[in-house]
Amino acid sequence: MILKELLQRQMKGEVVIVDVRNEDEHEANNPLSSVNIPLASLGSNPEQIKRFDKQVVLVCLSGRRSEIAQETIRHALDIEIDILEDGLQALLQ
Repeated sequence: MILKELLQRQMKGEVVIVDVRNEDEHEANNPLSSVNIPLASLGSNPEQIKRFDKQVVLVCLSGRRSEIAQETIRHALDIEIDILEDGLQALLQ
């Protein structure tokens, strides 16, 4: 998902943004008001993503950790999860 679409859908309340960065990274910089579930936590318990009743979009700094989390969730739960293309770096472009 591209940043513009994510922001539009967030404003409409259609998505939950889940930041898969480490807790300290999330606390230092959370420009999208996301929920933090670190990649390591999702890896050991992917079921926790089911607690959200909206579409989930994963974010991280570059997009790489989001891709790993997306694959982990897809493999464990057989559900599709979106990621922010280019990660939070997209905010700087």
